[in-house]
Amino acid sequence: MSHHQSASELQGTTPPAPESTLAFAAVTRATSVSGNLRCRPSVSCKFEFKRRALGFTLIELMIAVVIVGILTMVALPSYKQYVIRGKIPDATAALAQKRLQMEQFFQDNRTYVNAPACPASASADTTTSQYFKFYCASGYPTSTSYILDAEGVGSMAGFLYSVDQSNNKSTTIDTTLVSGWSAGACWVTNPGGC
Repeated sequence: MSHHQSASELQGTTPPAPESTLAFAAVTRATSVSGNLRCRPSVSCKFEFKRRALGFTLIELMIAVVIVGILTMVALPSYKQYVIRGKIPDATAALAQKRLQMEQFFQDNRTYVNAPACPASASADTTTSQYFKFYCASGYPTSTSYILDAEGVGSMAGFLYSVDQSNNKSTTIDTTLVSGWSAGACWVTNPGGC
């Protein structure tokens, strides 16, 4: 209260709260939030939060597990299809090469019979690719025709790629072993077909 104001002038007005009362209210509010309060001898106080223990809460871990689960559900099928598509060129490239060898053999011998690029299925070529074995279809080669097959093994089981002397290509899919792929009158290289 100033020396120049009279008591009558102050009637009806609320006296200003002393600074110590305001500081006490701040201290009460601040400590209820669970922290440490440092006060200087003057009225200004500074509130500091306690550091929380390092680590993760159970809810944070559960959220992270759910996010990883969702990403896995979306990404894993796409990754599997990507891996399958990456192995198919082993069959198609080797069949194209073997077809060329068959045609060269025919040019030299005027027959496909006994062509080394076209073994029987019992003695299939398993060294050209780790994902496919190569052989001539049953009953072939004849003197004027052949059907070369590339049959999937291991992770590619269920895929069968074929080509004949006229360069007609086909794909047979065993749907009991492979899902999402369809056969066609071409070399199928993706789940959508030809």
